[in-house]
Amino acid sequence: HDPDQLDRVDGRLNQNYLIGASVKHLEGKFVEFAGGRTLVDALLAILPRALWPDKPMTAGSGQLVAKYTGISFAAGTSIGIGPLMELYINFGVPGVVIGFFIIGVTLVRIDGKAARALHRGDARYFTLWYLPGLSLLQIGGSFVEVTSTAAAGLVMANLLRHFMGHLKRRRQAASVEAVPTAS
Repeated sequence: HDPDQLDRVDGRLNQNYLIGASVKHLEGKFVEFAGGRTLVDALLAILPRALWPDKPMTAGSGQLVAKYTGISFAAGTSIGIGPLMELYINFGVPGVVIGFFIIGVTLVRIDGKAARALHRGDARYFTLWYLPGLSLLQIGGSFVEVTSTAAAGLVMANLLRHFMGHLKRRRQAASVEAVPTAS
């Protein structure tokens, strides 16, 4: 309940200041809009390093926040860009409106599919939608983190589906073997 501590926490987690700084920095023409480069990186992030060992993108916002706000941060400080700033630095206000519309529609569809599967008691199908969909709820990271997390969730969901299907087949085979036959 210490106001000084609350101010420090708010200052660290509240991205309003950083988003405002990025707007001013771009309006002042100190830096050009990214023009979709971070979104291309997000798509390329899906490819695993096993297939592309020298892949240039990494999880985290890197230096994006510093570049687009003009603020220097201490070495080793991690500052998440978040979807609002990332959409803004790519395409301005239209990018934010269209981007959040797409994110919202995607979340509604994924959530609906997961909810219907859960209601039916279909854990395999629920997992297939829930794990990748969960990545869209990341509010502090970059789209590189969202897409790589979604890809990892999809891989894990498919592994779990395969494993659960295998267990179900074994249980069915065991129950068939356990049924006594009439002689």
